[in-house]
Amino acid sequence: MSSRGVFGGMLLASLALWSGVVGTQEAGAQDADLVVIPDDWRNTHPFSARFPTLGTSPESPIIDLAAMRFATHELTEGDDPSSRQFRAPNLESFPPDLVREPFAHGVTDLFIVQAQSPKEQTMLRSELERLEIPVLGAIPRFAYLVRLTRTERQTLSRRPEVFWLGLLQPAWRISPKLDVIIETTPTHSLRLTAIFDDTGENSDRGDNSDNGGDTATLEAAIGATGLSLVDVVERRRGLKVRLEGTAVDARKLLTIPGCLWVERFAGYELHNNVARSSDNVATGRNGAAGPLMDVEDVWARGLRGEGQIAAVSDTGLSTGDLATLHHDFGEQGSATNPLRVIAAYALGRATWDDNQTLAGAHGTHVTGSLLGNGIRSGSNPAIDDYPASSYAGTAPKAKLVFQSLLDGSGALGGIPGDLNDLFQPPYDDGARVHCNSWGTPLFGAYNADSQEVDEFIWDHPDMVITYTAGNRSRDLSPVDGIIDADTIGAPGTSKNAIVVGASENYRPDFVYEFPEGDCTSSNGIEQKTWGWFSSSNFSAAPVFPDLLADNASGLGAFSSRGPTDDGRIKPDLLAPGIAVISTRTDSFQSYQQWGTCQVPVDLRPYYVVQGGT
Repeated sequence: MSSRGVFGGMLLASLALWSGVVGTQEAGAQDADLVVIPDDWRNTHPFSARFPTLGTSPESPIIDLAAMRFATHELTEGDDPSSRQFRAPNLESFPPDLVREPFAHGVTDLFIVQAQSPKEQTMLRSELERLEIPVLGAIPRFAYLVRLTRTERQTLSRRPEVFWLGLLQPAWRISPKLDVIIETTPTHSLRLTAIFDDTGENSDRGDNSDNGGDTATLEAAIGATGLSLVDVVERRRGLKVRLEGTAVDARKLLTIPGCLWVERFAGYELHNNVARSSDNVATGRNGAAGPLMDVEDVWARGLRGEGQIAAVSDTGLSTGDLATLHHDFGEQGSATNPLRVIAAYALGRATWDDNQTLAGAHGTHVTGSLLGNGIRSGSNPAIDDYPASSYAGTAPKAKLVFQSLLDGSGALGGIPGDLNDLFQPPYDDGARVHCNSWGTPLFGAYNADSQEVDEFIWDHPDMVITYTAGNRSRDLSPVDGIIDADTIGAPGTSKNAIVVGASENYRPDFVYEFPEGDCTSSNGIEQKTWGWFSSSNFSAAPVFPDLLADNASGLGAFSSRGPTDDGRIKPDLLAPGIAVISTRTDSFQSYQQWGTCQVPVDLRPYYVVQGGT
């Protein structure tokens, strides 16, 4: 299901069983302590009443929301479309102040309109188009989210294509994970994101003079909730509001006219010559010998990125100066190694360099893996010569638009409040691939960022946007040597982006240098296994003694994995993400990242080892 509407899958997607930690520790956040949600939260009051066991047939007429699941075949009274009545499901498990009658705030309201089958859903969509009623989103199963006047509701209720029609209750507009926190630890301090409509529930279409779309009115209403307003961002469709306060006060937002969705906000975090080889390596193909990414075979067919423009948003790039940039991205005035950076944006500070004193270096490494040409390691791009020993990226002739997200404090403060505003400038520059190796640790949840990614791709179908799955997998629940599921970060939970996880790579002799600072392992386990990499997260066999990079077909232990909370398979693809050698920033090289042991001594000023999705 593509997400085009105001709040897409945040509200509309059904939730699968979630196991893990909500409220992961964030530097400077109010919710720095951990909040643990038990595996069986759906079986506890009041959530057990909201998620009953229903028919498993894909043809069953049910409504599958994030906050509730219910069957609709018993909610319709009468067979004659001209006189039938629609009832609401049982809402007794929700707070009474979050359940209301339609049109309590004005002349329009949000409704769910459902057909009985896929065929009738197609007919329903045609009828909505005939009546000029915009579809704001698709809802499982066979349903749409629409904004209706009283007259439009009456007209639709009489149509034979309509199987059920009901109000989108305020109680359904909050993330269930946030609701669990409210029920269990109501005084917990946290950060929130709320989405408000710009068309208005208490005004006619196009007039937002007295609703949540008016910033002054909205700020006054928020002030009465006891929450602190952090910022308000204008989205393409509505407003995104960030707040701080006590968990229980989040429900007060749902009573404000125009509030569409409330969720917890988590801060953003950052998330190779063997990998690209077309030669056979051990375990390269499902445990058997074979190539990993097989990039060199693609090069041999004449495809090296020519004519393509790729965009990368990350910490920074090399020196941030076109005259002194890492030569793997080209050189000003060179005929044999022309500069391939066509635009660069500093979104979080005045410069776009990759300064390691500000937690940089990630962006240069990621960009080199994408389109570095390896000229510092022996490539000759002028004649398309990329030796196996070079560290060229996968598209060494593609051009680049770079967006630096790093701010002056070392955080990713340059990420726009609406991600549409991140993707649009590179798109206007000609980029049709946008790569992002960062996200928020929301453990399978589809959030506002995920919806904005889906929205942009829906509106720009010629744009490929990739996101990483995240680096949050652990063996904690229980500690049994098996990696826990459901750890995909957002926007990696988006539906239209390509989401990539990390396979191991094949460097069985790889030594992780930090914190020892040397290239030797005293016993074959020290500095080489997942247990050494993180003994707190991978403390039990079989993962504890497993080598970091000896199984090219294996999933990296830290690589986040699905399913998503609404049951989708993620990540979409895997690529080597352990012990990857790529371009090294030229700005303050004192920090060695994962190390340089596998890099020839004379190349260490230009390349470094890192890992991640």
